[in-house]
Amino acid sequence: MNLERLCIKTHLRTHWQAIDLGFLFARQWYFVLWALWSIPFTIVAIPLTIFLKDHLTVAAVILWWLKPLFDRAPLYFASRVLFSEKLTISSTLKQFYRINKLDWLPWLSLRRFNLTRSFDLPITQLEQLTGSQRRLRLKTLHGRGNGSAVALTFASVLFEVTLYFGCLFLIAVLVPDQVNFNLFASVDSSDYWFGILDHCLMIMSMTVVAPFYISAGFMLYINRRIELEAWDIEIQFRKMSAQYSKNNAVTKISTITLPIVLTIALQITNGFPTALASADDSDTTINSAQQESIPPIDSTDQAKKRINTIMDSELFNQYEEVTRWRLKQSKKNEEIDTEEKHWFERLIEWLKAKFDSDESNNASKDLDFSTFTLFVEITLWLTLFALLCWFVYRYRSNLTNLLRLRNSTQEKQHQLQVTTLLGLPIGTDNLPKDVVQEVNQLISGKSYREALSLLYRASLTMLIEQKSLRFSESTTEIECLNKVRQIEDHELTHYIEQLTTVWQSLAYGHLQPNPQSIQNLCAEYQLVFKP
Repeated sequence: MNLERLCIKTHLRTHWQAIDLGFLFARQWYFVLWALWSIPFTIVAIPLTIFLKDHLTVAAVILWWLKPLFDRAPLYFASRVLFSEKLTISSTLKQFYRINKLDWLPWLSLRRFNLTRSFDLPITQLEQLTGSQRRLRLKTLHGRGNGSAVALTFASVLFEVTLYFGCLFLIAVLVPDQVNFNLFASVDSSDYWFGILDHCLMIMSMTVVAPFYISAGFMLYINRRIELEAWDIEIQFRKMSAQYSKNNAVTKISTITLPIVLTIALQITNGFPTALASADDSDTTINSAQQESIPPIDSTDQAKKRINTIMDSELFNQYEEVTRWRLKQSKKNEEIDTEEKHWFERLIEWLKAKFDSDESNNASKDLDFSTFTLFVEITLWLTLFALLCWFVYRYRSNLTNLLRLRNSTQEKQHQLQVTTLLGLPIGTDNLPKDVVQEVNQLISGKSYREALSLLYRASLTMLIEQKSLRFSESTTEIECLNKVRQIEDHELTHYIEQLTTVWQSLAYGHLQPNPQSIQNLCAEYQLVFKP
């Protein structure tokens, strides 16, 4: 990415300025961006409309759902043209499959209702980020500009709706009176040709607004990167580096030519001593005149005095403080008739007389609406509280279900250790103080089932207490093993796998284990679960 080829000025802009820059970019390249969006859209829309000619609403919804795929070709073109790269419509469309290959399914499923789509799409297409890297990048970019991207999405939707209804009403207005045409009756009816017209107007509104939406979101993304990565500073440093390299080249040339120039100059000056003397006199006169224009500073006190004088000048003392609302003085020192005043001014003056009667005759003072503002504030808070109460009452069943689901999730995540697992009592209270010694004694007494059961219960207890694993009473042996594998501890995983295999063979297959294998598992237990 060569920042020196960037065709816009890299200075900090507000988010609304960045959106406006995107609109200007879309106006400059509108035909190309419109063609890149419309051609693939039309290729899909025509056969889909023919196939679903009896269900045009379904066809329109499908086309609307596929919009993220059509946004990528104009975005690809904009990202290249921004860096002064020349592209054509055909060369861009040849890349259509490649630029839509990455993350096309998430953009048509989970991210389809993403309100910041135009702002987030460059991260997928241009930076080629997916998964956790994409989430971290989104978190960084969404620090600022996220709200503007949402507002851009809503504004684009409103533009599409306005354009659609505007064209529909324009057609209704242009229909002659002799033609029996009722717009509202046609909307309610199932007229086939009106459905085709309605479908075409919907497609047209999407294609017209799309270039502006994509370009504005892309410029929001570029503006955020300029803000985070300081592209303007980097470009200035590059220019300084190039200038420094150029100066070094000039210095090398001057090092060679300077002795020659000095020799010639000495030869010339030897022939003109009088001119040189007169030139010295003129230089002395100029220097003395410059010294007389600037008074000298002989002491620290004079320097401080001059500094204070400069700091007290008007340039360094421009302050403005606005604390309250006031009426705009359209005509100074002139009385304005009541009939000439705007209705809002008359309303303000009436409120002023109502709440600040003691200051009603003093036009130079600002309005003080403390009582009025307090009343408005209380009204707004009461309105907000009423809306909140209505929302809670209206959606009380949904909120109740949500709280129940959240509580059940928290209980599962932060549950206390269970006391029974797989029908076996676990926990330190249900285990002997020395598990290894007890297991060896059970092996000596040929109580292999009890020995293996004790070892398995002790291992589950250690997984809960030392490895912070959480199990429920319905957890199976395989589920326990899978949770252990997620820890990525190879020694622990190998031990639990062997123990689970031997335990299942004994508990369900009734196959007596080898005493030596139980002793080996007991030894591994001491290594894996160190006290």
